[in-house]
Amino acid sequence: MKTIVRGMLVTVLAIGFGCTRPDWIDRTLVTVDVSGTWYGTGTGTVAGGSAAVVWLDLHQEGGNC
Repeated sequence: MKTIVRGMLVTVLAIGFGCTRPDWIDRTLVTVDVSGTWYGTGTGTVAGGSAAVVWLDLHQEGGNC
C-alpha cells in the first residue's frame, strides 16, 4: 500500500512541476517599435549649474511581436 501511495505522489509531483508558468521575461516582451531619436533633460545638474540633456538614438533589430 505504501508503495502505491509513494508512486502516486511521485507522479503527481512530476506532472505538477511539468506545468509551471513561463519565465517572467516572456510576459514582458515589448510589442511596439520604439526606434527613433528620443531626448529630454536630466534631473541632475552638470558642472556650471545647467541641466543635463539626454539623447537616445534607438534602432530596433528583429521583428515586432
